[in-house]
Amino acid sequence: MMQRVFVRVVGFSATERHTLNTAFRLSQDRQSAREWSYEPWVAGQSPTAPRLALIDGTSPEASESLQELEASGGVGILWVGSISPAKAWASFQRPIKWPFVLQAMDNYFTPRDELDVDLGGDTWPSVLESTGAHMFPEHDLRRAFLAEPDNADRMYWRSKLASFGITHIDEAANVLEAKDYLSPERMQRMGYDIVVIDLDLPGGDPWTVVPLVGSTRLKLITQTRISFAHRMSAKVNGAIGLGKPLDVVRLNELLNKLT
Repeated sequence: MMQRVFVRVVGFSATERHTLNTAFRLSQDRQSAREWSYEPWVAGQSPTAPRLALIDGTSPEASESLQELEASGGVGILWVGSISPAKAWASFQRPIKWPFVLQAMDNYFTPRDELDVDLGGDTWPSVLESTGAHMFPEHDLRRAFLAEPDNADRMYWRSKLASFGITHIDEAANVLEAKDYLSPERMQRMGYDIVVIDLDLPGGDPWTVVPLVGSTRLKLITQTRISFAHRMSAKVNGAIGLGKPLDVVRLNELLNKLT
């Protein structure tokens, strides 16, 4: 049975609101076999409290609304803007790729162990094409590979990459899995636009994984409080070293080069 979810929407232009409302109406199609439907929350009119909030970071109300939501808790926050707050479930850049926003909403209600690594998928673009809604961007196929031991960090990366339209994602939680994904046979069949390798990857020396990446467009080496020596080693290997917690502005600059 489809579950009704109210979304608090803060900011956005009239055109963006119109597009968002169209997406919400599409989510309510009972013949689509969807599990969740979305509606804009209206104070004093909606029958229940919002479970999600979509906030335009450029809105004058954004900061106050964010503080209110963080204080009350229990509401998933989706943010549109260059600097994402720490507690945001997902963040997106403009131009907004609305199918990925809706997919992130779906994923908020999906148990972590059931999340599909293909966060973007084809569900929303297919639904929109079938209804003749052409205001959404075309779905393009780009691939990412994450060698990251921490599940929460992988969740963050999936959401961040989806906000840039990178939706086909393979993952490894240790060195052995990473080498399997990056084997010459697999790399001949499919390449990656971005590869992320964390230096805390267990099961061997993560640096042995780096040469397997090949001519990937963007190679990132991450580590909590990454040292200068490791940054230089990353550079020698044609990669960029990033410390954790990640600098969102710097990360957005790098990902923008892939679009």
